[in-house]
Amino acid sequence: MKIKLFWITIIKILGLLLFFEFLEILSQLITSLIYVFVPDIEQNIVWASSLVSIFIILFYLIIIYLLVFKSSWIVDKLKLVRDSEIEIINIGLKISSILVIAIIIVGGVIFINSFALLSKNLYDYFQQQKANNYSPTIGWIIFNSIKTLLGYLLMTNSKIVANYIGKQSQIE
Repeated sequence: MKIKLFWITIIKILGLLLFFEFLEILSQLITSLIYVFVPDIEQNIVWASSLVSIFIILFYLIIIYLLVFKSSWIVDKLKLVRDSEIEIINIGLKISSILVIAIIIVGGVIFINSFALLSKNLYDYFQQQKANNYSPTIGWIIFNSIKTLLGYLLMTNSKIVANYIGKQSQIE
C-alpha cells in the first residue's frame, strides 16, 4: 500500500465517524424544530437555534462529503505525500479489506455506544412509568434504537458500504 492510499483510507474512516456524530446533531435539529409549534416558547430563540443548527448541518455535510468522497483531493491539498516519496507500506491487505475492517470497527463502536444509551433510556422510561410521571425519553429511545440498528447494519453489511464508498470515490 502506498503512503497516499494509507492517508486516503484514514481520511475516509474519519469521514465515517463524523457521519455518525452528524446523526446526533440532526436529531437535535429535529427536536428544536418541534418547538416551533409550541405556542408558549419564545419563537425568536427557537428560530435562531434552528438556523444555527441548519448551518452546522450544512457544514457537517460538506466536511463529510469531502472526507469520504474527495479524500484524494484532501491528501493533495494538505500535502501529506511528497512527489519524491515512493515509500510503500507492506501490510498484505487490499484497500477494500482495510476499509471493510474500518467500517466494522466504526459500526461496532456505534453499536456499543448507542446500545448502552438505549438501555439507560429504557430503564429510565420504565422507572418513570412506575412513578406515573411523564417520560420525555421516548424520542431518545427511538433515536438510540435507530442508531443501534445502523451500527449493527454497518457491522453486518460492511462490504456493501465499502464497495459503495469505493465506487463513489472512483466516479468523482
